[in-house]
Amino acid sequence: MTHGNEDLSQRKIKLPDFPKDDSNGYDLEKIMSELNKSGQIADYNDIASLHTQVNAARLSLYRIVVAQSQADKDAIIAEQKYKRIWNRVYQSASGTERIKATTADIESEDYQNDYVVSQMRCRELARRAQFIRDDLKALESLSNDYRQIIRSQQ
Repeated sequence: MTHGNEDLSQRKIKLPDFPKDDSNGYDLEKIMSELNKSGQIADYNDIASLHTQVNAARLSLYRIVVAQSQADKDAIIAEQKYKRIWNRVYQSASGTERIKATTADIESEDYQNDYVVSQMRCRELARRAQFIRDDLKALESLSNDYRQIIRSQQ
């Protein structure tokens, strides 16, 4: 399918790339392997290390929640731009309702793509925030367990 000189079948949405590692200093696997080497807590340094990991996870979650808030705002703006452009093109187009709607869809396609990308970013940030929340729960549980072990050994 072509339109003028442009091959419309080759038009694609450019999706954002998300970095794979955004742990910002915490590593749940590392802390668990360090704490579980001997099957029990070794000394105060392990608790301090666990505390550092909990703080790093909290900071990472904070950063993601801030980014998620901005992404939500950007998605709302992108949606409104898309809707407004679509409405303006629809109103200015001539022909039947179907022709006007199709013209508006085609003309506002780039704005719709921006909206889709912003929605994808929101979903990705929500997924990452939930993942870090789960890690944080595991870290806090480990911290509580090891504190109890220290108390029982005293």
